[in-house]
Amino acid sequence: MAAELFDHRLDHMVAADADAVAQELDREVAVAEVPGDADQLGIGVGMDFGERLGAGAHGDDAAANERQAIAVAQAGGLWQVEQEIGAGLGAQDDAAAVAAVEIDQHRVGGIGRVPGAGGKHGLAAQGHRASVSGHVAVQKGVCGVGGAGDCGYGFGIDHREETNTMTTAPERLRALLAQPGFVTMPAVWDGLSAMLSAAAGFETAFLSGSCCAAARLGGPDLDLISFGEMYNSFEMVRGAAPQTLVLADGDHGYGNAMNVQRTVRAYGRAGAAAILIEDKITPRALQSAGKPCISRDEARMKARAAIEAAKESGILILARTDCRPTQGIDEALARIEMYAKEGADILFLDSPATHEEYAMGVQAAGGKPCFNVLSPGPGPIPSREEAIKLGIKIGTYPTIMLSPAINAMMQGLKALQDGGNASALALPAAEHREVLGYPAYDVAGKPYRLD
Repeated sequence: MAAELFDHRLDHMVAADADAVAQELDREVAVAEVPGDADQLGIGVGMDFGERLGAGAHGDDAAANERQAIAVAQAGGLWQVEQEIGAGLGAQDDAAAVAAVEIDQHRVGGIGRVPGAGGKHGLAAQGHRASVSGHVAVQKGVCGVGGAGDCGYGFGIDHREETNTMTTAPERLRALLAQPGFVTMPAVWDGLSAMLSAAAGFETAFLSGSCCAAARLGGPDLDLISFGEMYNSFEMVRGAAPQTLVLADGDHGYGNAMNVQRTVRAYGRAGAAAILIEDKITPRALQSAGKPCISRDEARMKARAAIEAAKESGILILARTDCRPTQGIDEALARIEMYAKEGADILFLDSPATHEEYAMGVQAAGGKPCFNVLSPGPGPIPSREEAIKLGIKIGTYPTIMLSPAINAMMQGLKALQDGGNASALALPAAEHREVLGYPAYDVAGKPYRLD
């Protein structure tokens, strides 16, 4: 098996006829080849990201090329991986899948294994065993090139790598929010939570203040965590999942309108897609209950400052009001309307008392996307289906990973107290290493070893 780095990128195109494509584009291109019916190379040309392409063999005979080349989307460019095996890529049998393990790029895009009919395996960029990038590409219908059959024979190329070089994270999030459908944002707080969210196929994530406070301070989300700590958490998230569109929790901006601007600019320069700014009083009262808020006029100035600062990077502003419990629904709705008129991109009415109030908040937003926390908690939390009917566009779930993680750590400590050496919740050792990227590290480092 050999690997050679290409110096060029695909132009949203995958094809088998290198000469024809090169002539059309007036330059050399990376070409991805898979066997097709009657030993003909399959061809897929994707000009529309909304189209899923299909090319490849359904049977072992058509797949039996002695040598094939595939273009694999990597963080650093396109790699050509050549395989010289009898079954070849796109085969239904397990022999082809064995080679897949060697070149599987779990967290940088490219090839993955998926179960096929009858328990057999083939190479593809779809399914939970595929690469992170490939899985998302097919899940979103961007570009998964492989067989049209159940096994998804062939390979996959994630065009988002090249697309993302042409657009910023805020631009990508704007485009996502303009599409129909509900946006689910897992709440993340560090590299591991961000990597797992990306591996599960989620394109967006919410950097949650409550999760960061729990992980970093081992305590509650009561304005104890600082800007520096939250920003460092964002750096960890960004480093582990660079393609994830992150909505950062900017709390109250850590001070007055000038502090808000500094906070917004910092996250915008660092690559955040959006930032949340709220209207709670800081420093807070020395009790956990209640959410006292600044005046509407001061909230307007802080929102205005955030929106002005966002012009530098294009970062989206999510304006949140927490005044519903202390000042009532009418004041909360007035603030949502005010934020929308000031130019906030996303609106968040916290702590609605009824499902009707959720809908009222959506109406007050004037057609702009609305965000809400949908984890179980006090008050009538709508299900995802109910949230969609109410008009909510984005939902986040701060406890959906954090709470099980806390429980799993407590169970592990209990196992130690009982004299054991592993929790019943522990992953098998091989899966633990795979999830954390040890095999991927070996693959990535192989071209640079001296042996």
